[in-house]
Amino acid sequence: MNSEIKLNQLFEALKSEKTTTEISDVASWIHTAALGNATPNTNEHSIQNDSTMVDQLKGTARFYTQIDLRTWLNIRTLLATVVSAALIGSMFVLSDNDEPVQLSEPNKGSAPIVLDTTTNSENQLSKPSSSPLFLQPNLIQPLADSSSEVPLLLALENQPAIEPYVPIPSFDFSNSYQPKTETGFWKSMEDHLQVGTTFNGITSIVLVGDKCDIAVHGNSGKDVTIKYNYHLKAKGLFSRNKDGQCKLSYEINNSVLTLHVKRSNQSYNGISTLSETSTIDMQIPEGIDVRMESDLGDIAAEGLKGKTIKLHSSLGDITAQNCSGNFDLNTALGDISLNDVQGKITSNTDLGDITGERITLTEACRLTTSLGDIDVQLTNALTECRLDLSTSMGSVKVNRPELKEKSHDRLKIGTGKFNVIMNTDLGKIKVR
Repeated sequence: MNSEIKLNQLFEALKSEKTTTEISDVASWIHTAALGNATPNTNEHSIQNDSTMVDQLKGTARFYTQIDLRTWLNIRTLLATVVSAALIGSMFVLSDNDEPVQLSEPNKGSAPIVLDTTTNSENQLSKPSSSPLFLQPNLIQPLADSSSEVPLLLALENQPAIEPYVPIPSFDFSNSYQPKTETGFWKSMEDHLQVGTTFNGITSIVLVGDKCDIAVHGNSGKDVTIKYNYHLKAKGLFSRNKDGQCKLSYEINNSVLTLHVKRSNQSYNGISTLSETSTIDMQIPEGIDVRMESDLGDIAAEGLKGKTIKLHSSLGDITAQNCSGNFDLNTALGDISLNDVQGKITSNTDLGDITGERITLTEACRLTTSLGDIDVQLTNALTECRLDLSTSMGSVKVNRPELKEKSHDRLKIGTGKFNVIMNTDLGKIKVR
């Protein structure tokens, strides 16, 4: 018990002893550990006092040799706790920096200097290139001249590397290239308008014709050629404006050519008979998508080799000859004629007949009419087709060398890969 009382008195003396170790001393110790060859800069009075305390502890240990093992372990634990708390508190004091982090912008033309805390093997990654988007934060303020001493962070080998925050650069991926847009028009003078022009770099063409007959021809060139002719003849006793009765306009946007033919309603005073002619003829290279629309007029296509071929007329006939592609043919009042065509075919007329010679299918086919007949010659073998032929009032007939069959309303023949549908509400259907 006397040994324990004396030890407690010694610890009370240690507690009451005024600490003379300063923050600069602890910082100097840590720097010395980093350099590996310097002597810690300590306060001489502090070293003497600390040595005196250690000697007292050693003397006490030698004098009281009869202390049991459990008591000695308690003493060692208490000493380790006191020393650890002192070191940790000193480190917190050192790291307490109230100054805000300063962000310094790198000079133009130079890459930002990023603090490297990795080893040589880890430092094989590419460094950031020069960019004004990166700002380098000054994470550590050196205790002394940075040219003569190692930064404090480098001495803490067991601490994880601190990576400076670098803002993620933003990039504008919007396409600065704006597609070329070009517009123009022509107007009739003295009841006449003749246009001959050429367009290049076209990938798709659209024509909307108002009371206009359309003729489209395929060619092996690269340019789209347009020829338009308008003429009006009037006889009688009348007075009217002869200028600007017809207008042809165009627009090119992102290699798509759009043409508009506009004819004005005639207004005159007196008695007259009128005769108008409006025709447009186009030469179109292969591979160009075609869409032709006419409010009042016929559409004829010959020699077209395109991906998509759309021919629509509100009142007029549609003819396609020696063409290939995906066909979409439609007229409200008129006949549809297909000769030597190849591809996928969709054809419809509300009032008219559908005829075809030497049609070769590469995909599905659908031919429909509300009031009219359907008469088609297929070059495909029936084994490639799956026929579905029907009429509400009429007859259905298949007249092929390998098969002859007829019905008064419907026939379904074959299991081929090409689905062929033909339908009429009032009329006959014949497949040859």
